[in-house]
Amino acid sequence: MAGSVSERGPELGYSGWKGTKWWLLGAPCLKCQKRVTYESGIICANYGQTRRLSFRQCNGAWCAECSTPSYLDPCDIALPEDFVGATIEELEDQERFMRARPGDHICTSFQCPNCQSQNIRGVDLEPTVNIADACFESPFWARSKNTVKGHLSEARFIARYGKALGFTPMPPLGPFRLGTHNGMMQAIMLEMRAMEEGRALGSRVKFGTARGIRSTTSVLWDASPAGGGDIVLSSGTLCLT
Repeated sequence: MAGSVSERGPELGYSGWKGTKWWLLGAPCLKCQKRVTYESGIICANYGQTRRLSFRQCNGAWCAECSTPSYLDPCDIALPEDFVGATIEELEDQERFMRARPGDHICTSFQCPNCQSQNIRGVDLEPTVNIADACFESPFWARSKNTVKGHLSEARFIARYGKALGFTPMPPLGPFRLGTHNGMMQAIMLEMRAMEEGRALGSRVKFGTARGIRSTTSVLWDASPAGGGDIVLSSGTLCLT
């Protein structure tokens, strides 16, 4: 039946997707047009959604190997070195921040660059900008490749057990309400701060300095009406709750 999701397998490019049973979704990759599932790539939590009439419908899905850094991203990637400065990178270090791993999006809240542009800027990206930027892949690499692989393997078992027993075994991963950027706005500004010119010639601001963006944002939030902090006096100490 048109407009329904088959229990037998993923539906390619299902436009009315509600995100409830994300493990059944199949979507065309924005780069190579191959079918992407949670087992082969990454899919935006808002896939298939039009969150405002003036916005484009989300079609953010990439094969793992197609999710690569944007040519617009000038960020350097630091590799581990020994005490004499020789690189001691492993295979995983060579791939770090250079591509996604299958199942990355089920281990962290993932919204594609265009959805985050809608959240933060209130506008779509240019239609020709269909990229998975490295800034958006950074949260993926908070977990090792083997950790993500392990979660993906267990998700397969959970999906199989839910189907066998006739219930929905996993929570929906989306969609997110418009404006819910989950800290991506601050993350982008932190990376921009890290690209500022440093004190030494040809250097850039170190992370220890750049992360001041994060702490200052927290202070501003606490000081603002949006923070909703109430003043509490306890043992002679002034606290915000």
